[in-house]
Amino acid sequence: MKPDEHWRYFEIDPTVIAIARDPKRFRFISDCAPDISIVLGDARLTLAKEPDASYDVIVVDAYSSDAIPVHLGTREAMAIYKAKLAPHGVVVMHISNRYLELESVISGIAAANGMTTWRWSNPNDRTDFNNYTFASEVVISAASADDLGSMAQSGTWIVSPPNPALRTWTDDYSNIAGAFWRRYWQPLLPKS
Repeated sequence: MKPDEHWRYFEIDPTVIAIARDPKRFRFISDCAPDISIVLGDARLTLAKEPDASYDVIVVDAYSSDAIPVHLGTREAMAIYKAKLAPHGVVVMHISNRYLELESVISGIAAANGMTTWRWSNPNDRTDFNNYTFASEVVISAASADDLGSMAQSGTWIVSPPNPALRTWTDDYSNIAGAFWRRYWQPLLPKS
């Protein structure tokens, strides 16, 4: 964290905050940002109360467990993130999940809000299901490629267009079974 930067964490679990602040267990906060602001509560609800156009980067990192918070990956949630972004801001989402394919979900909710999504694509990252080794899956959504700067032309960030065959997740609709199917069976289907 640079001196002119202001970071804020949104965390729903007070135990996670206690562990993060305990230098015997985790030293990032105590070493790098001992006075960092941590907002306790549901991230979507607490972020919605923040001033509009005030964040350059919003990072959503909530999808690695098997119980994903669907309400953070809907058209309405992305509308909140977009409203909170400063001009040229981006939403970064860590969507690694062993059970669910979430890239198409995020591409869809971003497109529904007039945004484009890029996925991290590094040929050195490997997933090996047999050894439970999984490459990180990260996407960035922004209003324009210009908002990504040189990353948009780097070759490691690839545009992830929305799939018109998939219904956009909303607060009233999600399809966990479809995301599960895409993770496991779609890659095994014969190519046409």
